[in-house]
Amino acid sequence: MGNTFCPKPKLDEDEAPELGEVAEDKKAAAATGGGASVKEADEPKKKKPAPAPAASSSGAVTLGPYEGMGIISHIIGPHGKTLKQIQEDSGCEVNVNDDNTVSVSGDNTAAAVEMIEKIVEDAKHPDYVGAEGKRLRDEAQAMYQEADATYEKSQAAFDSGDKGQGHELLNKTKELRKNAKAKDKEAARAIWEHRNHESELKMDFHGLHVQEAMDLFEEHLTALQGQDKSGRVLEVIPGAGHHSKGGEGNAKLKPATIKILKQKGLQFTEHNAGSMYVNLDELSNDDFEAKCKELNDAE
Repeated sequence: MGNTFCPKPKLDEDEAPELGEVAEDKKAAAATGGGASVKEADEPKKKKPAPAPAASSSGAVTLGPYEGMGIISHIIGPHGKTLKQIQEDSGCEVNVNDDNTVSVSGDNTAAAVEMIEKIVEDAKHPDYVGAEGKRLRDEAQAMYQEADATYEKSQAAFDSGDKGQGHELLNKTKELRKNAKAKDKEAARAIWEHRNHESELKMDFHGLHVQEAMDLFEEHLTALQGQDKSGRVLEVIPGAGHHSKGGEGNAKLKPATIKILKQKGLQFTEHNAGSMYVNLDELSNDDFEAKCKELNDAE
């Protein structure tokens, strides 16, 4: 018999996961091997590019063509640095062609091809979160899923007239979601450390949800501004939005980053589509421009 005279209690809005929390985790899980969505399963499969031809120890081979994800730019590297390194390490001649193929020739083509294929694989499946970040994200996602299942059970209990069981399960749902949010915060800090442990003057937001990234950005930016230092330029990397749902036009991290920089009155300039330089210590325009050029040339 249904609970006719007692409406089923609902979760308070602030107890539910933040907008996009569960959905983005599911999307991240799919991106890391968690399985394709129903939509992906229904769509006709695209023809896969032909595998790279096997490379002998000597001779010539052509790889590609490579499309999307900036793969060619990853192979070339900043100022051609990565391409030169491949040539030096393998002793081969490596050329990027106008049709987005890569030609390799020399006495050790197998080594050069292996290096290039590793770069391509990393570009297609970058490790944004690290081992610890992934573990914590997975734990948070499991809690969200358990909370959803527990909530459904609570509603079934209310429908059957068992209000005591319904309230007990509803309270458990709230506790699970509270713990999941806390675990997500742990994951965010682990991901931040994974992405940004090399320098306090470089902040990379990849692998973070928008609110997580902005909270940590403001925290670390405030700490930097409180230091008694001068002449610093900060590189901020919100990303260009290649992985955003709907593409770059729907990117959220970059606009949110720019909003905070404007609120704090900090001068900034675009370094590339996915990063910007920030004038942290009120350098003159000429000094800021010179420092940005110095950083760019050092890449």
